[in-house]
Amino acid sequence: NKSIAQIAGRSAYEIVLNEVFKNDINHFVKINDLIKQTEAWDNEIVLFNKEKKALKTFEAVIINPHKDIDLGSALVANEKLIRHRMNHGVSMAKSAFENMKGDQPWK
Repeated sequence: NKSIAQIAGRSAYEIVLNEVFKNDINHFVKINDLIKQTEAWDNEIVLFNKEKKALKTFEAVIINPHKDIDLGSALVANEKLIRHRMNHGVSMAKSAFENMKGDQPWK
């Protein structure tokens, strides 16, 4: 029998984990975009991280679940739910790559 404190703790953990992940993705996209803008302006300009390593751009495809799908709680996993999440992920990845223009690096 779960107490309200346990449920609240799990919910808080799920919210924090989700926010950290979203912030990491947003941070990556922002830095990647700034590097691309810098290279487009002058390809001789090199940006460095605090360890003095040159920053490079990456061609990335961010794949998100469909906004209307329920994938369940991140803290709950069973065979049926995992299969559902994996099938949805494959479907969204196929859709994302089919909508890409230009070269298709996976071929």
